[in-house]
Amino acid sequence: MQPGKDEPIAEGKGKLDDCGVVFDAEALGAWRGLERALQEATPGTKVTVCLDNTGVIWCLRGTASENSQWAFLAFQKAADTWHGTVRVKWSPGHMGIEPNEIADRLANLGTKASRDPDTRPTLAGVRSQVRKRLRGLRTNIWRAMEDKMSRRYKSWDLPYDTRHHPEELEVLTRPQLQRFLAIRTGHGDFAWYHRRYKHDEAELRCGCGRPKTLDHLAMCRQTRRSFDKWPWPGEGPRIRPQTRAEKKEYLRFLMGESGDPLAFKEFFEVTRFYANICPRGHT
Repeated sequence: MQPGKDEPIAEGKGKLDDCGVVFDAEALGAWRGLERALQEATPGTKVTVCLDNTGVIWCLRGTASENSQWAFLAFQKAADTWHGTVRVKWSPGHMGIEPNEIADRLANLGTKASRDPDTRPTLAGVRSQVRKRLRGLRTNIWRAMEDKMSRRYKSWDLPYDTRHHPEELEVLTRPQLQRFLAIRTGHGDFAWYHRRYKHDEAELRCGCGRPKTLDHLAMCRQTRRSFDKWPWPGEGPRIRPQTRAEKKEYLRFLMGESGDPLAFKEFFEVTRFYANICPRGHT
């Protein structure tokens, strides 16, 4: 738009390649807008390009990003050779500024327009497509494996979210994670596991004398000595679990669907549970 005039001298819209993102649209829009403005302007005219995307602004003013690099370089070359001044200015979006509102409306219409002839797959678009396909692949693999999972593992009622890493991968050390997953799956230093696979040399009992079961960490007499240091759910009173159901409920607090890996980490450290029950030479 020209100063003092309400109507734009030109407007347009276009569609990106299917393998593109909003960042690419902003970059291409800036270049197409400058290209048309310079066709209409006379030498010496000052041209201001307004955008509401600060990331694109920095790339137009400085080092072009790898994504849509050709559009940034074309913009910079035209700006450098223009016989006047080309400025890039930030304009806040969704603030009732009419030229910005017009641009937003054209952008929405552009999704249904014909594809811009210069658009092509972009780095960010390719990465986005790869992430989307990987999420779908992981989901399909999970669903295919779900029926084959043991009843023991299914009993945890664990959610599966392909968008994020499980929290335990972020907060537990490798030894802690190994113990955590062993209890979740039942595959580890447990009496039933050793019997099933005929590990004749394995120690089947904890140092306290009881069999090594999956839920033994909340039942072992040795770990219960440090009960006053156990992580505790909520603000309720600290009551030592007595029944098997109460002990299993505490175990679910550490490891179940709404479990807290940080609580498991704390439990691991304050009780040194596994150091007590695992004889030297066994894991």
